[in-house]
Amino acid sequence: MRIINKTAIALVLVAGSGLLAACSSSGSSSKPAVTVGYFSGGVGAPETIIGSDPALQKNISATLKFTPITAGLQALSEMRSGAFGVVSEVGNPPVVSSVAGGTRLKVIWVQSFDGAGLIVHSGVTGPQQLKGFTIGDLEGSSEDFELRGYLKENGLTSSVKVLGFPSDAAVGAAWISGHIQAAYTTIDVEDELMGKGGHQIVNATQIAKGGYPSLNVLVAADSLISSNPASVQSYVCAEMKATSILTSAPQATRKQRIAAGAKLQGVPVSEAVTATEQWPNIPVSQEKSWLASAGTQANPITKAYVLTASFLKKLGVLASPPSNQTMAGIVDAKFALNALAGKC
Repeated sequence: MRIINKTAIALVLVAGSGLLAACSSSGSSSKPAVTVGYFSGGVGAPETIIGSDPALQKNISATLKFTPITAGLQALSEMRSGAFGVVSEVGNPPVVSSVAGGTRLKVIWVQSFDGAGLIVHSGVTGPQQLKGFTIGDLEGSSEDFELRGYLKENGLTSSVKVLGFPSDAAVGAAWISGHIQAAYTTIDVEDELMGKGGHQIVNATQIAKGGYPSLNVLVAADSLISSNPASVQSYVCAEMKATSILTSAPQATRKQRIAAGAKLQGVPVSEAVTATEQWPNIPVSQEKSWLASAGTQANPITKAYVLTASFLKKLGVLASPPSNQTMAGIVDAKFALNALAGKC
């Protein structure tokens, strides 16, 4: 499997400006041209389902161009300069950092939790046994946010050392060599470590339920929403259908559709199916709960971003995080609520 880097965060925010060329009309077509950023690699997403299904695309009132990305923060910086109208699977730190840097965007659909977990040796079965440990993770990432939240919830902040690494592969290598006693890392590295005697005691989905959700979300540029709301609405309707395929379709149908998207992912079909089946996508039935009180500080997505902003400030990544009010304003629920109500 590939190294999952959906939530890696750079320490430099890229400034940019300009019209959203990715969302302007092209030629004489009545449909606006929209460039969709999606992550290539082992794990598929609603975007690889949509991008490989002409029937889903036919119902979207836009001419779509699917472009692979490798890092959420970079993609959102490019959105600010006009390269993308929509970006998929962006984690907490890139969203918060991009908004702090002036990128005007809206969260329009919640897609998944991180596929990450805490790997330890066989003698460790619970959080209190982590006291005195050094735990490695990807520095400044959503995984870092999740792990520190888990330690705080279990009263372990002062008794456990978190050691940041530049990549998940480096985290895994440090665990194998005995340099660290535990590793909080992504599915691909987890599989490797479990093959060497490790086991998982908690994962990102469980940590989310404990109050520190790191969410991979679909975002759209403000300029696209204001200029072509019908395009955004039809895209979210397709997003809902693709999510249903990934989370609740019969297994044979799901695998068939994942296999069709493997070309967009750039990986063999067997790898795409295995990795995507493991990924913790959020079912359509749970979408509405994440959109509750959208536009206010009571919204659960906003609460997660407020916690993330505090985390990034402590790391020294953001000197001046966005205000809580600003972060509340980036959750736009209307498109998802319309889709969930059958208004497609």
